[in-house]
Parts: sequence; C-alpha cells; structure tokens
Amino acid sequence: MRITQVSVYGHYLEFVDPVILGDGTRHNGTTTHIVKVETDGGITGYSEGGCIGGSPSVVEAALEELCKEVLGENPLALGCINEKMDRLMVGNSLAKRHIDNACWDILGKASGQSVTTLLGGQRVGAVQVYRLVDHHSDWEQVQAKLKNQVRSGVKMFQIKCGSSQQDMDRIKQVRETLDNDETLFVDANATWSLYQAKRAVKELAPLDIYIEEPCGSYAENLQVRRITELPFILDESITDVNAVLKAIKDDACDVIALKIGRLGGISNSRKVRDLCEAAGIAIKIEENGGSNVATATALALMQSSRTNSQLGLFDFEHMLTRRTALEGAACVDGCLSGTGGPGFGVTIDQTLLSNPSLQLTIGRQTSSF
Repeated sequence: MRITQVSVYGHYLEFVDPVILGDGTRHNGTTTHIVKVETDGGITGYSEGGCIGGSPSVVEAALEELCKEVLGENPLALGCINEKMDRLMVGNSLAKRHIDNACWDILGKASGQSVTTLLGGQRVGAVQVYRLVDHHSDWEQVQAKLKNQVRSGVKMFQIKCGSSQQDMDRIKQVRETLDNDETLFVDANATWSLYQAKRAVKELAPLDIYIEEPCGSYAENLQVRRITELPFILDESITDVNAVLKAIKDDACDVIALKIGRLGGISNSRKVRDLCEAAGIAIKIEENGGSNVATATALALMQSSRTNSQLGLFDFEHMLTRRTALEGAACVDGCLSGTGGPGFGVTIDQTLLSNPSLQLTIGRQTSSF
C-alpha cells in the first residue's frame, strides 16, 4: 500500500460562546484543518485539528513539504513515516500530527480494527469529559450555565483565569457551586508571573482544585509546585517525550495535559501516555481546534489508557456551532463513547471536502487554491 494523494481543507469553526484565556485574550472561533490521505489500496484516512499555539499558514506551508516527503510511502509503516518527517524538519508538530493521525486511521481501516484497539484495547466504554466555565459573564448567568451542565451529567470543569482578586473570587464561587464529587481545573494558560502564582496558590490552598500551568517557564512552574499541596498540572511545558522525562525526574506534576497536536500525533502521544502510566502520573487529553475527527482521535487514546490514569477528555466539540462529520463519538451523561468502527470510526461530512487549500498527488505538481 502506498500514499497516492494528500489533500488539506481549511475551515473556520465558530464558538457557541467566546473563549477568554487567562491573559484576557478573546477568541470567537478557530481555524481547523481536515487532512485527507488517500492510498492505492482504496483506503482513505483522515485527521483534523486546529492551530491553537500556531499559525494556519505556517501549518499549511509545513504540510506541503511533509506531503512531498510521504507521497509514495507505506502509510502502515508509522515508524518510518515519522522518522522521515522528523529528518525533514524540526518541530512543526501541528502539521506532522495530521500525517501521523491519518495514517493511524488508515491502519485501523486496513486491519478492520479501531484505533483504540491498536493502541492497546478498550479499557473503558465511556470517558468523562470536562468543559469550560464561562466565567466572564454575570455570576447569575455563569451559575445557571454551570448548573445546567451538571444536570446534563458533566462533573469536570476548567476555568481560564487571570491573577486578579476578581478572578480569585470567581474561582471560589465556582468551587462552592460544585459538589464534592465534581472537579475543577484552574488554568492560567502560563500567564501568571512567579509572584502572582505564589500569591494565588496561597489564597486558593483551602479549595479542592487543580492548578494548571500557572507560569510561562518550566523553572517557574517547578518553584510553584514546590510550595503548594494543590494537585499540579503541566500543559504548555509538555512539548515532547524529553519534557515528560524531565518532569518525572523532577516530580514536577501530578497530572499532564496531553495535547496530541503539540506532540505531533498519536505515535508520540502514545509514548507520553505510556511514560505517564509507568510513573503514576494521571493524564487528561485534548486535541483542540477540531470537531468530530479530532474528538475521536483523543477518545481513542484515552479509551486505551489505564483507568487509574484517566482524568478526563476536553470536550472541545461542545464549544462549536458546527460539526465536521455525520457520525462520530457521542456525549451522553457527561461521558464520551465512540462508534467502535474501524480506524477512528468517523463518517466525514464530504461537503466540507470540495475546495482543498493544498493537494499533492503522485506524478503531479502541487496545487494550491
């Protein structure tokens, strides 16, 4: 089997409600790419994901070079595919993950197995999701939305926040609204200074919460970790396997937020997942910036993880006004479950694949539209 054509489709997905990060940055939507990898065996694989933490134009430029490198290669030889991409360019994980993930989809379809099975087998039927708390609205509105989410079965939440007293007060309000069996992640998105982080964890110490990536550097986060007993999550610091090894050695966290896009795809993410399991570090998984295919990708990795390592999967799809597939994972009572079909088990919406921004075919020149 050989890769014969790769097509890239860019789409802008609007959010139901604006997303405001810890530094106050406001996002009304995100650009996602759907990548279609075709083979001479008649099997097609798909990948989807956004460019959060990167630029859509840079991702597409990197994809053009990567696609030239993998055309004609065997998509089932995932180790060889990843080695070729890494030799071609350093970094550009947001682009590499599309090739890697699509090849996993092809491998599943070719073998008649779900990617969950290929990653070790389904250890849990449904995975708990966590969702964002819209904390910048009036408290009555925030509280009403939060209670509606809880009634729908969601038990895990993430709040994006700055370091002001108003932010601290809102965190306390949200925590007080939740029951003891409900979880709250406090995510600063690496925007707090070391001084602000030290003050914040001291004030929030009595609460049942998790602190996620408070500062902009690993060294600063490690200092904060040393002075708090609150469960500690590393996110932006985890860029590759070496970063995980360092975090394990330093006892730098209790949880790792595993971003499939940042790590370059399922192949590298599986290595990180396995290291975390061996070290007793819990994981929460995200494949941000996409809809159904991205969700199915994250779900496959989480369902095949040890149950005592699973801390939740971010329900990015819930934030969007549109979907990219006709059939895929479904969220019921706050838990996601997949279709169980071969590959990612997703039926892509073909109407989204009519105008590629990039298409490369064996024997033809690159076409950019």
